[in-house]
Amino acid sequence: MTYLLIRPLLAEIILAFGAVLLTMIGAFSCNKNTKLISRLSSLLLLVILSILAFCPNDNGVSSNFFHYFASNDYISLSKLIIILSGSFILSLYTSNEDKGKEFPVMMLFSLVGMLILVSANDFLSLYLGIELQSLCLYVLASYDHKNSKSTEAGVKYFILSSVSSGLVLYGISLIYGFAATTNFSELAVLIKSYQMLNLGLLVGFILVVVGLCFKISAAPFHMWSPDVYQGSPTIVTAFFVTAPKMAVMLLFSRLMINPFGDWILKWQQIIVVISILSMMVGAFGAIRQNNIKRLLAYSSIGHIGYIMMALATGDNDGVRAIITYAIIYVVMNIGIFACIVSTKLEDVNSYAGLAKNNPLLAFLMSVILFSMAGIPPFAGFFAKFYILFASIKAGMIWLSVIAISASLVSAYYYLRIVKIIYFDEAKEEIILTKYDNSLLLAIMSVLFIVTYMLFSDKINIIVARAADSLFL
Repeated sequence: MTYLLIRPLLAEIILAFGAVLLTMIGAFSCNKNTKLISRLSSLLLLVILSILAFCPNDNGVSSNFFHYFASNDYISLSKLIIILSGSFILSLYTSNEDKGKEFPVMMLFSLVGMLILVSANDFLSLYLGIELQSLCLYVLASYDHKNSKSTEAGVKYFILSSVSSGLVLYGISLIYGFAATTNFSELAVLIKSYQMLNLGLLVGFILVVVGLCFKISAAPFHMWSPDVYQGSPTIVTAFFVTAPKMAVMLLFSRLMINPFGDWILKWQQIIVVISILSMMVGAFGAIRQNNIKRLLAYSSIGHIGYIMMALATGDNDGVRAIITYAIIYVVMNIGIFACIVSTKLEDVNSYAGLAKNNPLLAFLMSVILFSMAGIPPFAGFFAKFYILFASIKAGMIWLSVIAISASLVSAYYYLRIVKIIYFDEAKEEIILTKYDNSLLLAIMSVLFIVTYMLFSDKINIIVARAADSLFL
């Protein structure tokens, strides 16, 4: 009976208690136990993955937590994507030089916030998840406190993220003031029953949208990401690009569909504008970047633009495209950051001659970059294909033309790196480090990217079931 009561939040509860326990172990153990904390963290995430994969869903709103949380296939798959991202990033961290026990623990607490966020069925639980996630990210951004750039990145992210959190909170207060509820299910019923537009509720909704757009660095609210991604330690940047961004994006998609699905004609135009701006900023902003982390920051902005384009459709095909894109996006970015960790190089021009010094790493990096550019037959092509298919089916052909144009522009800076790797003369020998985990992750990423078409049908079945649960 107790299990049935806590099942909707079983993963969050176990992860939270595990993170607290590891904090105590780290606080009362000697400094030599850094690897122990990392290994225990990895084991904890493996337990959470097992719970999410094998525990059944309620496919509804949990009454055991005062209707603050929901549980369905979409939410469960979102949690799986987040925890898998965290597991891979933690694997990258353990392959890197030990820099203390704080990173695994702070990452675990951040993951707790993300799980709460994606399962939220109320604006209060949503805000709780956002703040728990963000507070840990502030610390991680400035994790390398001996590096002034890392400290600067942490301060910038803290100030600007605080402003966005304030916008979200003010928007929630307006929604509560005009609707007398913050529950998603009750809001859906109220919005459907309104015969006239409630302007105050609409303003509150827009403020929440703006705040969430900052969290995913969608243009024109992207100004923080290039500086923060460049200044943060590479492992932290890899974490920023994957789990937190996808957690907010998956929640954002569910928020638009339910409870505000009946307002699609009102928010569709906003999402379309944000999509176009993000694709353009991501495409043209990265062209002149020589720091690879800064370049990937603009790349992630562009990817968010494509996801927003699918969201603008507001239908089942769009949600399927969003989930598929999120899975492939995470795999590609983990792969490219695994290559960066292996070389410890941040300057794009430093990769000159990599093909001669390390042919395997050069091949892995090139395949991932081809996939990120959307070149067939790699997984990145299918991700963009599903987005374009959903957009064209929804009648937004002109938006699809803009997306294709942006994709062609972005292909330039991806292929430029491949050109540097294979055709530019090496200035110095690039010695591959002994970080086995990072190279293994890059190989796994490439295997997924190359063979995606062979098992895409099975993934599509899982994705379709998750998307269908959002429209029940």
